[in-house]
Amino acid sequence: MRVLPDPTKGSSKTRVEVTVADPNLASASSGVAVAAWITCWPRRTRSRNRESDEPVSSLFLSSVEVKKAHRRRGLARALLREVEALAAETGCAETSLTVVKTNAPAIALYASCGYATDEGAGDDAFSRLADVITDPQRLMQHRMFKRVERKGATMTREGPKESDG
Repeated sequence: MRVLPDPTKGSSKTRVEVTVADPNLASASSGVAVAAWITCWPRRTRSRNRESDEPVSSLFLSSVEVKKAHRRRGLARALLREVEALAAETGCAETSLTVVKTNAPAIALYASCGYATDEGAGDDAFSRLADVITDPQRLMQHRMFKRVERKGATMTREGPKESDG
């Protein structure tokens, strides 16, 4: 498992990779190939607590991918555990992601790992309509999240910041 910060100045993106031995790359210096990866970055999001409007820190997961030849081996689960630990270490309250509503295998994976579907701001028809108008991707994608236990860091506008205590 490799955690690689984005080298772009000012970027808060991180790429987490799983590498495997690759006999086709034996002549290369590393002899390994990337089999799975997640790109993630911190962001502020609205609270899922209806009594509070206070935004929460979230580690957004994007590009959760496992190459076809390496699927069904637990790599996606291992990646999720790694980014959840990264979220906790950087003071994020949750991890979040979007998934196409027709991608049943991915939805089942996320649900089995403790992710819940964010149903939006309210249960009434007006609230659901307002959610779709302000976030049209909700028509095609589920928003899913998982709370994580924070460990000694806080989130700033620029991203996570270590606490002084």
